[in-house]
Amino acid sequence: METRFISALLFAALLISIMSAQPAPPVPGADKTALLDSALTDMKCKVTFETGFMHAIIARFPDLSSSLSPIIEELQLDVTRLSQYASQKDVLNYSIYVQESFTPHMMTAATAEKSGIEGQRDSGADKNETKAAMESLKSKFDSLKDAQNSCFDAKDHANLVINYYNNSLNMYEARTKNLTDRGFDTSYLLTLVSDARSQILVPLQNGVNSATDSTGVIDVLGQYCLFDGCLDGTNFHMAAKFETKRLTILLEVISPTAVEAGLDRDTPNTSLDHANRMIESWGTSNAGGDQLKATWDNIRSAAKDLHDLFVALGGDTALSD
Repeated sequence: METRFISALLFAALLISIMSAQPAPPVPGADKTALLDSALTDMKCKVTFETGFMHAIIARFPDLSSSLSPIIEELQLDVTRLSQYASQKDVLNYSIYVQESFTPHMMTAATAEKSGIEGQRDSGADKNETKAAMESLKSKFDSLKDAQNSCFDAKDHANLVINYYNNSLNMYEARTKNLTDRGFDTSYLLTLVSDARSQILVPLQNGVNSATDSTGVIDVLGQYCLFDGCLDGTNFHMAAKFETKRLTILLEVISPTAVEAGLDRDTPNTSLDHANRMIESWGTSNAGGDQLKATWDNIRSAAKDLHDLFVALGGDTALSD
């Protein structure tokens, strides 16, 4: 049953981690839109499968209507709500809704189906009739699963993720080059981008290319995340690492002048220290929503304070943005 909702949760985690990568999104919103549209298609395919199977159960065992019909209505409402978020290009609320509402509803459906069927099997009804009903449901399940597999292409979705990651790293390289051209020491940032390619992008591409079915593709997607979202895989935390180090580089360069002018450089430094310690504590584990929020609050705070320092010193504020 778990594979019926794990991919939905994974796609949502990937989307929400991308949205957390602020204040400087690495690539244009069109890439996120493509991922959102793909996730929406996956969600609709899942609901079609789940509601279709529940309708088939009710047709065979009408007494289960009271427990399954409300779940069918709930999932159909989920489709409406998520479609609204998608039409508004609201990636953040789409992802939150999938995590907090849609995935639990899918789990409820799977549990209700299983308990309902087991209850009918053990109900003491005519064994031949029960056997025929179970065989019919098994056939319906298989046909619905075949339809779902043809409804959503996991490999196409994986290629969208790979494209997003590649474009993100290209943008990070461009931002690093801009700092290099201005005379900053960007060796750490260049190494960071290189490590992200070798540790995340390359193995993800290889894994997707070698996967023989959608289950294999989804498994690989859950192993390599450039940002966050891999619940049991490797999370690189690229956005948080890059922004924290970029701001640290700028602060180190401007600090002597700021101190000489009697300006506060300790506040942004403290914020960056907090962010760095949090990022280091994650290792390659997935960072939870509260952890990401706290870290990005510190990064944004440091960015604002650093911007104010550049303004006060009459420097190039574009560097701090």
